[in-house]
Amino acid sequence: MLNIAEAHASVSLRREMTMKRKGLLLWVLAAIAVLTVALPALTAEHTIKVGTVISEQHVDYITLVDVFKKIVEDESKGRMKVEIYPNAQLGGDREMIEAVQLGTLETCLPTPSVIAGFDKRFSVFEPPYLFDTYEEAFAALNGKLGALMDSYLAPLGLMNLGYANIGFRQVLNNKRAIFTPDDMKGLKIRVMEVPVMVDYMKELGANPTPISYGELYTALQQGTVDGNDQPYCMVYDGKIFEVQKYLSETNHFFTSELFIAGKPFMDKLPADLREIVVKAGKKYCEVQWGRIVEQNKKDKERIQAAGVKINELTPEQVQAFKKKADAVYDKYKDIYGPDVMAIVKELRK
Repeated sequence: MLNIAEAHASVSLRREMTMKRKGLLLWVLAAIAVLTVALPALTAEHTIKVGTVISEQHVDYITLVDVFKKIVEDESKGRMKVEIYPNAQLGGDREMIEAVQLGTLETCLPTPSVIAGFDKRFSVFEPPYLFDTYEEAFAALNGKLGALMDSYLAPLGLMNLGYANIGFRQVLNNKRAIFTPDDMKGLKIRVMEVPVMVDYMKELGANPTPISYGELYTALQQGTVDGNDQPYCMVYDGKIFEVQKYLSETNHFFTSELFIAGKPFMDKLPADLREIVVKAGKKYCEVQWGRIVEQNKKDKERIQAAGVKINELTPEQVQAFKKKADAVYDKYKDIYGPDVMAIVKELRK
């Protein structure tokens, strides 16, 4: 009887094991089926390359990663992926804009001065003392001025996802602290190759010298130029403070960025994905704007701690610099056109 009982137990055990094996096999097959169905969703349908000239340590790059990239990839559930190329890996701003137009690059973050090389009206973002505060700049770029300028991008094959913020430019040099326009006389100041910036420096009596940003550090180090103008964040990010003695807080130019996307690329995206990209671009600009304001404050402290002598100007001293700007606006009013100038006059009241 013991043998019979053991035999039954053995049969029962084998049946149980067989059932378990069948159950496991069915589970594996089901899992494979699920993965097979899900696999296409895990493979990105669209890759968005973002080109920028800044470094991985800059607020722009950090915000691209933790805001723009995150929103695009999370909300598209993997249908889109974002690749970010810092340090001008894909070329300078102009080269990247051209690549966006050609469709070999999806997005980039150029300054308006570079876009002015394609449409001169975009130099309206560069004249001196257009804005006095970050709040004024934000309201204008996200209001009538920004909307009007955005409308000029479509013929270029571009669209704007939003306006980011680099900050107000300050004058740096190795000769003396700047308090009045007369203090600028004779100084060789590196400027961007932007006509309105060159003309304003001439109005101040300086000798403006266009030099690429990549060559600026060496030019200052070797004394090719006496100084330059940069927002605090760029002075620190580019280590410009290592080769300059004085920084005068003139706040003469406000520098912004456009988050440019290729219109053909955006137009071919399905509506739901296009909406995600637009949302992510807008959110990037909102977050970046606040971060860069704080970054400029922190970098001012770091630059001062590094030994650069920083002086602030009184409202009366700033007014003297503003008065010198009037001639620049008169010169460029025909380039900006009546629609743009109408808004500019409102802003300068």
